[in-house]
Amino acid sequence: MVHSVQQRSDDLCLDFCISVLDHELKGDTYESVVIGLLAVLGIDTANSTFLEAPNYTSRLSGFIKIGQMLVLEKAVREVESGPVDNVLDPLDDMRRQFTTIDNCAPFSWAVSLRLFGKKIRDSVTSLGYIQWSDAGQTVFYKDVELRIHRFQEFIIMQIERVQSLLADLFMLAPDEAREDVIPLVFLHRIRNKPTVTEVGWSFLQDDCNKEVIPCKKGWLLRGLLQNARL
Repeated sequence: MVHSVQQRSDDLCLDFCISVLDHELKGDTYESVVIGLLAVLGIDTANSTFLEAPNYTSRLSGFIKIGQMLVLEKAVREVESGPVDNVLDPLDDMRRQFTTIDNCAPFSWAVSLRLFGKKIRDSVTSLGYIQWSDAGQTVFYKDVELRIHRFQEFIIMQIERVQSLLADLFMLAPDEAREDVIPLVFLHRIRNKPTVTEVGWSFLQDDCNKEVIPCKKGWLLRGLLQNARL
C-alpha cells in the first residue's frame, strides 16, 4: 500500500513537471512557472543584483538537462504502462511538441537564452580568480596562495627527476656525464605550426627546428654505435 501511494505521488509529480514544460509561451511570458523560476535563479542575492552571463548560463544548462531527463522518464513510463506501436513514439511526440528549439515552450526559451548568454560570455572579459601581490612574488588563486620561489623549487625538483630518469633511459655509466652523451636541447627555441593539419606532421619536420633538435642529426644512432658497452 505504501509503495503504491509513493508510486502514485511520483507519477503525479512527473506529470506536473511535464505539464509546465508543455506550456506555450503566449501573451505574458512570466505566466510560465518555469520562466518565473529561471528569473529567480538569475538573481545574485549576495550582491543584490543579477548574475553575469558566465554565471547564469550554467543554471540554464542545468534546467535543460533535467528537462531532458524528465521527458525521457515520462516516455519510459508510458511504454511500461501499456502497448505502443513503437517504443520511441512517446519520446518523439514530446520532443517535437516542447523540447525543440523551434517552438513556444520554456525549453526552447531556455536554449535560446543560453545561446545568447554564451555569446556574451565569449565576447566580454569576466572577473578572474588570479591575483598577484604588489611585489609580484606571490600569486593567489581563490583560497590558494603560491609563492614564486616555492614554485621555482618545485620546477627544479621535477627537472632533476626527469634528468635522473633520462640518465637511466640512456644507460649512462657511472663515469659518464649526461651532458657528454645527451645533446643539449633549447626547448624555448623550438617552433611549431599549429595551423598545419596534415596527417603525420609534427614540429620535428619544421625547418625552423633543424638546428635546434639534435635528433635530426642522427646523434642517437651514432652514440649507440660508438658505445663499447653495447
